[in-house]
Amino acid sequence: MPRALTVFRRPLQLLWNCGNGTHPDVIQVRAPVGSINIALRNFESLKTCFSIFARNDYRTDPDHRFLVLDIGANIGIAALYFLSRNTDNKVRCYEPDPTNLDYLRWNLSPFGARAEIIGKAVAPSGGRGTLFRAVDGKHSSLLKDVAISNGFAAESTTELVAFDDVLRNIGETNEDVLVKLDVEGIEAALVQSVDFCEYPQLRRMLVESTTCSSLIRRPHHRTLRTGSIEDIEFSRERP
Repeated sequence: MPRALTVFRRPLQLLWNCGNGTHPDVIQVRAPVGSINIALRNFESLKTCFSIFARNDYRTDPDHRFLVLDIGANIGIAALYFLSRNTDNKVRCYEPDPTNLDYLRWNLSPFGARAEIIGKAVAPSGGRGTLFRAVDGKHSSLLKDVAISNGFAAESTTELVAFDDVLRNIGETNEDVLVKLDVEGIEAALVQSVDFCEYPQLRRMLVESTTCSSLIRRPHHRTLRTGSIEDIEFSRERP
């Protein structure tokens, strides 16, 4: 909370909203590149802003340049965090929920060509699938049992892109690659679908999980952040 007082431009409004379970339409956040505006869709969006910008869930060195693959981008709050660390980071967002895309586009529009949006779901393999969605856009999942347990009331057909293809499409790059993975229940399946030894440019993964690192055979160091996020840093040496 002390950090929130300096990160958010109107901290008293933040406190009031948190206490009442409400959210402003737009919130302003201080970042290394200057103040940025974030359009919020719901109270969950406000909580995510607090987690990422104040609690520092995805803490990243501003001096380190990354190409970020934001898998499960939602309305772009994590993407905004990475883009606002410096003027060099680039972010490629994968977000399948069509009702989140307008928010995502608005939020990332100030960053121009540094931000790319792909309206597809990342899965162990490509094809077509069913996306189960919360009506308010808070969460979505490709797993029916997750949808049932969380009361997701909407569904739509979505195009699937294989996680291996997502990494392969990085191509030849001199930039270090960071993957943020938040896909409501299929994190382990995605990690198991890839041989990370084939992608030496991948330097770091931030995964909403506590067990995925044990599935990776490429040498790495794992830190557990906030009890539910694995921060996985890969060795620079090719296995």
